[in-house]
Parts: sequence; C-alpha cells; structure tokens
Amino acid sequence: MNARTILLDADGPLAGYDQRAWELCNQFAMDIDAPHEKSLFYMTDHVIDPDERLAARALLNAQGFFRSLPVVEGAQAGVDKLLADGHDVWICTRPARENRTCRDEKYAWVIEHFPELQDKLI
Repeated sequence: MNARTILLDADGPLAGYDQRAWELCNQFAMDIDAPHEKSLFYMTDHVIDPDERLAARALLNAQGFFRSLPVVEGAQAGVDKLLADGHDVWICTRPARENRTCRDEKYAWVIEHFPELQDKLI
C-alpha cells in the first residue's frame, strides 16, 4: 500500500463533541427536538427553548468542555492502524472562537489521548 498523508478532523471522528454536548443538555434537562439525531449544523440549534439554547452554548464554551470530550469508540484503533500502515496522519482542528481555553484544551486532549500525534496537530 502507498503511504498517504491523512488529515483527521478532531471533533467528531476522534473527539466525541456531539456526544458530550448531548450529555450536558440531558444533565441540565434541556428540551431537545431530536435527542438521538443531529440534523442541524450546530448541536445547540436542537435545543428548543431560546433561553436554554443560550445556556447550552455557554456550557459548550465553558472552560473544561473540550478537555472533557470522550474519545470516539474505535478512534484509537483506527489511528493506530493508519500509523502501522505507514501513513502520515495529522489532526486538523479549529479552536472555537467563543471559547478562550479551547485551543489549549484541544492540545492537552491530543497529548492525553493521541500522544503520537501531538506534533502533528494543525
């Protein structure tokens, strides 16, 4: 197999952003229009009540949110396989502008869960 450069998005394929967001909304008993299906680009747009929607956005923009994201099931095994096959794997992510700690939290998350890619984060 020819080695390829592979770019992986952090939020979704590796980090369970939506999973954690749903958990927080459920934890605070927010009414969600489709609790098991994301059909809108922003997960918080599924929160029905406008005040709760703002509260949900505040939760996702709070310090510690990005650091608390779970690893998506199978992500580590998938990355390990890509690396074992000789591919040049990079993580691509963009810090949320609204979250002042996002950039540092994402980097710390990668170091904890994918240390082999800590120098391959763009």
